[in-house]
Amino acid sequence: MKEDKRWLRSFRLAYEGILYALVTQRHMKIHFMAAFAVLIPAYFFRLSKPDTLWILLSVTLVISAELLNTAVERTVDLAMPRRHPAAKAAKDAAAGAVLAAAVFAALVGAAVLYEPAARWVSGVPAQTETASGRVWIAVAAAALAVTALHSRLSGAHYKKEVPMVDAQRLLQLAAQARSQAYAPYSQFKVGSAVLDSDGTVHLGCNVENSAYGPTNCAERTALFRAIADGVKPGNFAALAVVGDTSEPISPCGVCRQVMAELCPPDMPVIMGNLSGQYRESTVSQLLPGAFGKESLRGRTDAKASEEARDE
Repeated sequence: MKEDKRWLRSFRLAYEGILYALVTQRHMKIHFMAAFAVLIPAYFFRLSKPDTLWILLSVTLVISAELLNTAVERTVDLAMPRRHPAAKAAKDAAAGAVLAAAVFAALVGAAVLYEPAARWVSGVPAQTETASGRVWIAVAAAALAVTALHSRLSGAHYKKEVPMVDAQRLLQLAAQARSQAYAPYSQFKVGSAVLDSDGTVHLGCNVENSAYGPTNCAERTALFRAIADGVKPGNFAALAVVGDTSEPISPCGVCRQVMAELCPPDMPVIMGNLSGQYRESTVSQLLPGAFGKESLRGRTDAKASEEARDE
């Protein structure tokens, strides 16, 4: 029984890998459409058994190559988030494997379908074929159709993946935002860049006020701007902040509290300066034991109980 459950779990995880690639990779969608474009005429042209096997082999080879390419890309991004020649070489080689498989599939499709298509155009009756050939083509087309439909229904789940964080890019964008800072009193300009879970970057800078109290920090400006743009609390992937300091700048206590309210506890916070130095931390590390919604829960429950008694 345990062996059966392991087998089913392995099958489910492998199927989820196919769904992930189909939802997140544009080229996988193209490969699926190309497969349908080949399988449909292959079914009606009544191909011989060897030709049917060549078609099925080509479709399987292209989809398998794209799955491996996706795995390589995600692994390289995880191991080496910054740009590196070796990372580029690995991704290019994986993409080359997909190209080779696609070219092979195109040649097979042209070689196998040319004569049946020419006979159909000329009005010549199709050749007789083994029934099993059409059955297997129908099975393959049905499997692709079911997978494509399932990917459409479950697409939102797989698109929730947190984007890869490029610390250097976020720091560069934060430095650009710093140039827009309004700091006529302190002359201390700060910029921030916030990456949301959809991969969009929101910029912010510090905005001072002659009364000092209304002054807003760059980190809060970026976060509030993202919220105003429709990002839901908790849907943030990283925050970078840059200032003209000798050591990497550190967010103030108020900004840390705002981060604890709006951002995941394990979200990376990248702190840098104009010299190119930076260090990374997380929201929970910057503000351990933060006061949050959980801290209000006991008071809220007590108030609800008191109102219930009054009624």
